[in-house]
Amino acid sequence: MVHSAYDSFELLNGCPSKIDAIESYDSKLLIACSDGSLRIYAPESSGSDRSPPSDRLYQTLELRKEPYVLERTVNGFSKKPMVAMEVLESRELLLSLSESIAFHRLPNLETIAVITKAKGANVYTWDDRRGFLCFARQKEGGRGFVEVKEFGIPDMVKSMSWCGENICLGFRREYTILNSTNGALSEVFPSGRIAPPLVVSLPSGELLLGKDNIGVFVDQNGKLLQEGRVCWSEAPASVVMHKPYAIGLLPRHVEIRSLRVPYPLIQTVVLRNVRHLLQSNYAIIVALDNSVYGLFPVPLGAQGSERREHIGTVQNHRLILSASSSHGPRVRRERGNGLGVVEAGGEGWRGGERRSGVDPAVQWKRGVAGHGGPSISLVVSFSLSL
Repeated sequence: MVHSAYDSFELLNGCPSKIDAIESYDSKLLIACSDGSLRIYAPESSGSDRSPPSDRLYQTLELRKEPYVLERTVNGFSKKPMVAMEVLESRELLLSLSESIAFHRLPNLETIAVITKAKGANVYTWDDRRGFLCFARQKEGGRGFVEVKEFGIPDMVKSMSWCGENICLGFRREYTILNSTNGALSEVFPSGRIAPPLVVSLPSGELLLGKDNIGVFVDQNGKLLQEGRVCWSEAPASVVMHKPYAIGLLPRHVEIRSLRVPYPLIQTVVLRNVRHLLQSNYAIIVALDNSVYGLFPVPLGAQGSERREHIGTVQNHRLILSASSSHGPRVRRERGNGLGVVEAGGEGWRGGERRSGVDPAVQWKRGVAGHGGPSISLVVSFSLSL
C-alpha cells in the first residue's frame, strides 16, 4: 500500500551555475558547480539562532527542513568538472574526485593532499573502517606511491565497492569479485543490457547489484542470497539505503521501496532532471541542475497503520544504514585500465606534502601485470599528517 514516508522540501533554488556534485557537512550543503566553484549553503535561520548552545549543537548535526542561503563561495575549487565528493566524517576531511583525487580539511577546505596518480580516475570507493581508498583509472606511469600489487582486469570499471576484504567491480558486461589478497577474479553474473552496472554496498557488508530494473542481493563473495530481488519500475541510476527503505533515482522520478520482502513500492516523488541522489546524516538530498530538495522522513505515527504492515516497528527512524559508495558517470573505454588502493593507516595519516598537485608518498614500484593491457593496482600506501 502506497503512503508518504518522506516529505519533499525545496532547500534552495536558482543556483547560478549547474550543480556537478553535492555533499552535506553537518547542517550545511557543499555544492560543486560547473564554473569550478564550491558554494557552501547554510540554513536561513542559522545566522539568527538564539537557542541554547546544547540545542544548537544538536541542530547543526543534521540537515534542516527550511530554506538555505549562500554562506560563502570558494572560486577555483576545481579546474575540471567535479565527478563526486564525499565527507569522511571520522577524519574531518572532504574527498573530491575531479581531475584527480584530493583531500581537503574541514571545515576550512584547505587542500592537504592531491593524489596525482589518480589522474583520470572515473570511480572510487572508500572503506572508512580501514581507511582504504580504491579508485579506478586509466593506467599511466608516474612517481609518488608504493604500489604493492598489480593485477590484470578485463575491462574499464564502471562501478565498484568494497565488500569485506574483497572488491566488487562492475564492468560493462558483468560483475566480478576481486580478491584483494591474491588478485583472483570470480565472476558473479552478467550486468544488464540497457543500464550501466550499479554496485550498492549494504551495512551488513553484502551488496545490491543492478541488472537493469532488477536489484539482486549477493554476499561478500558474490553468492546469491535468498532475500529475493528489488524490482524497480525502471532502471535506477543510483540507489541509497535509508532504513527501512531503498531509494532509487529513476529517469522520471525518485522511487521509495520497503526493504522487507517483497520490497513493495511505498512512495513516488516526481522530480524532473534529477542529477544526484545521496543521503545526509538524517534526510535524503536530491539535486537537480540548479536546485536542491530534501526528502525528510515522516514521523512513524503520522504514516498510519498501513506502514507498519510493511516494515514493522522501527526503533530509531533516524538510523542511516548505508549509501551508495560508487561514484562517477559512464566513460569511454581507454587503453590500459587500472585501479589503485590508497591506505590511511596506523594512528593517523603521517607525512605528506601539503600543496596541491604533489603526491604525498615516497616512491613508485613498477607493477607486474605488463604493459598495454587493463590492470588493477593493489595496494597503494598513502599517509597524511593531520
